[in-house]
Amino acid sequence: MGFLKQAIDTEAAVEIDYYVGSRDELTRRIIAPSRLVPGADWYLDAWCYSAQAPRRFALSSIRSWTSATHPPLGISDSQPSAREVTMTLSAAGAWLADELELTEREYLANGEPHVRIRFLVHSVDWLSRFLLCHADVITDIDDREAVDAALLRLG
Repeated sequence: MGFLKQAIDTEAAVEIDYYVGSRDELTRRIIAPSRLVPGADWYLDAWCYSAQAPRRFALSSIRSWTSATHPPLGISDSQPSAREVTMTLSAAGAWLADELELTEREYLANGEPHVRIRFLVHSVDWLSRFLLCHADVITDIDDREAVDAALLRLG
C-alpha cells in the first residue's frame, strides 16, 4: 500500500491489472489515484483513463501495479464539454452524496427526507450508467439526454 500512498501524494499515474469478477476478466488500466478508502475491503478512488471517469477499485481485485505515465486527456470535437447536473436522491440514496465531488448539496425535508445534489459531469455515458445503477434512489434529474441514454441501454 506504500506504493499507492506515494502515487497519491505525488499525483503519479499507475498501471494496474484489475480483476472484474462480474465478467471474470482481467483488465489493464492506467489510473490517477486520488485516495485510499478503508472498509471491510480497502478501496482506491482514482481517475480511470480508459473509462474517462472516476472509479473505485477494490484493492483485493488489483493483481499488480506499476508506475506509468499519464496519457494525454482525450480532447476532440466529439467530446462534449463538462456540464452541471442537478439530481435529487431519496433518503436511502443519500449516501451517494458523500461519494461524489459535489458543487452543491441541499437537504430537503418535505415529508420524506431527500438530498438535492449538483455536480459536474464529463460524460453522458458515465451518467447513464450511474442512473441505471442507482435508479431506485434517484427521484429527479435535470438531464434528459442522460435519461434517454440510460433507457436506450435498457433496450
